[in-house]
Amino acid sequence: MSNSKLNQSLFVTNPSHQFIRGKYHSGYIPFNEAVNQLSLISANTQMKAKIKVDAANQVDKILQLEQNNLFQNMMENMMNKLQRRSDEGHAMKMRMDILRKLPVDEQS
Repeated sequence: MSNSKLNQSLFVTNPSHQFIRGKYHSGYIPFNEAVNQLSLISANTQMKAKIKVDAANQVDKILQLEQNNLFQNMMENMMNKLQRRSDEGHAMKMRMDILRKLPVDEQS
């Protein structure tokens, strides 16, 4: 077995963001925690867990980010930005729809 094989760990991605052992997981889950709680084979791809092999240094980085709550903060910031953009786009679309319904002399 090569050295690179020894420095790898199995982790599972959880695309449906389920709770496992009372903890919310949005990213990587240790394989041994997920194997009995996620369906590894499913007709519904949203419910299917994906197995991924990461190098030990990648796993350490992910765990370090999670322990420092940096990972969760980064995810929340990204989701907030996406939500703002979505809200702004939706608001602009609604304004344009309202303007189109107004008579031409009131559209300024």
